[in-house]
Amino acid sequence: MAVGWQLTTHLALDALQMAIWCRQQQATDLSGLVHHSDRGMQAESFRGLFKIELIRPHGPWYGLDDLELATLEYIDWFNHRRLHGQIGMIPSAELEATYYARIRSANLT
Repeated sequence: MAVGWQLTTHLALDALQMAIWCRQQQATDLSGLVHHSDRGMQAESFRGLFKIELIRPHGPWYGLDDLELATLEYIDWFNHRRLHGQIGMIPSAELEATYYARIRSANLT
């Protein structure tokens, strides 16, 4: 699930801070946090999807404000409505909610 993003020059640190803030709002344990920047296979895959699904088909972009709003909408769609084949054709938010529900249930027993 994409929880942090940034389009400006402070990309990695701003995205990490956004992700931590999002998880803290959900009272999520951050001890197993994994950060991916624009290096590595997973980040490259997401960046490729971002370009294919948003940047190329919906441009031209007239400024950073336009791109930021479109990115916010894309991240919401990507997390909550886009079906992901690698996780059983469900949105990533649904998989994550199921995961945390199982953990909470296991902790209660």
